[in-house]
Amino acid sequence: MPLPTIADVFQVVWNWEHPTAGFAKNVMHFRNAGANSAGDLASKIEANIASGQFNSVAEDAQVDVLTIRELDGSSAAFDFTVDIGGGAAGDDPVPATCCLVSLKTALAGKSFRGRTYLPFTAEVSQADGMVTSDVAGMNTAWDLWRLAMTADEWPLVVASYTLESSEDVVALLVETPLATQRRRQSRLR
Repeated sequence: MPLPTIADVFQVVWNWEHPTAGFAKNVMHFRNAGANSAGDLASKIEANIASGQFNSVAEDAQVDVLTIRELDGSSAAFDFTVDIGGGAAGDDPVPATCCLVSLKTALAGKSFRGRTYLPFTAEVSQADGMVTSDVAGMNTAWDLWRLAMTADEWPLVVASYTLESSEDVVALLVETPLATQRRRQSRLR
């Protein structure tokens, strides 16, 4: 299925890797109506990472590459080298679970909500199906990152591929219950 054309929106694939647990991907979208490039977006994402944003993720997990494509119907995807890592020290990940970050827009409905599954939840960051990291601190860090991206003219958006539209994320919520992305399990086999 071809990607939609959504004016001024860039798709960013975060390519996570853990030395023993494998690979995972997150997809996020950002909008910029100016002439800024995908390279500028990659550098802003990395520069604005807030302390504590990935506290549930095992410290050995790393994003070394962001794959960015403008959703203009013709642009190719480009890889950009970054250094983004997990924050849960000295612990093995639980590969089938993840910390869920819910993305909220000002509009109601399925097409206007998003989510990001933070992979490789460290054993020390979970218990009894719940995230035990500082969830409030993670939420604050994610919100600081969102606000910094907006200030840098790259607001985080929820992109609806069905409606070929995007809406700014106005709030984030780091969920306490652990989540599972069904497709992730088959990647580990």
